[in-house]
Amino acid sequence: MTGRPVPLAAEPLLPACHLCGGTAGPWVPDASGTRWPSGAQKFVCKDGCQGEPDGELAAVEAAEEKDLRSVESARVRRRAPLSVRVDDRLADDLAAMARAGLNPSTAVRAAVGIVADAYRYAWSHGVVPEGVQPVITGCAVLPYDSGMTAPPGA
Repeated sequence: MTGRPVPLAAEPLLPACHLCGGTAGPWVPDASGTRWPSGAQKFVCKDGCQGEPDGELAAVEAAEEKDLRSVESARVRRRAPLSVRVDDRLADDLAAMARAGLNPSTAVRAAVGIVADAYRYAWSHGVVPEGVQPVITGCAVLPYDSGMTAPPGA
């Protein structure tokens, strides 16, 4: 691809970078937290898009999309490697998610994404003040559908 990337206008059927439309991968969740109207995470190319807009423009566009007051709050941060101590509880939790076909990295991303969504919901709906850790007391699980090829929002 040359020149400015072409952002996707509509949610893709398969994973793709929402900034450049690249379908080759690898991708990572967009650090701005933006989601498609269905609730699915938006992804970006892991190692940067060819012809990617400069970081300031991308931050401004993300801030406008999320109606944020500050470009700084939408600035994409470089990811540092994450290290987590695996205790018995986490090992059991990862084993449960492995039974559904998730590797540990995907399982951790999925679990953190679910909890982060609950936090954002609680803050945006005034359940707790922004920045205060909400108490999560439950979850909703869709009934099994044999025709479903991937979980909604995956």
